Amino acid sequence: MKSPSISIERLYGCTAIIQLMEMSDAVRRQIRDRLASLLHTALTSQLPRNDLSTFVAGAAFGCYVHCSDIESVDLSLWSTLCNAGSRFCDSLRFLQALLAYIKLASR
Repeated sequence: MKSPSISIERLYGCTAIIQLMEMSDAVRRQIRDRLASLLHTALTSQLPRNDLSTFVAGAAFGCYVHCSDIESVDLSLWSTLCNAGSRFCDSLRFLQALLAYIKLASR
């Protein structure tokens, strides 16, 4: 059975809803861990940049930071983010999420 296709617009909507929802720490941790995995995969991929990788590097990254706190932010993402910077530097969402990540990690 094929997985249903989800439009990029719906994915952006999902990340916006997640950031507005109140949720338990366990749910927040599951979302954060999944987003971190997607982010790492998108940023280290050698495939050409596309709508999905741009979404993951921008909106999903921002949602990851929103679901993180000083104790849970993954500092090992830093080198991956630096390496992907030239690939996504024209994405405002990536830059906003990167700034939020830096602020959170530097506390």
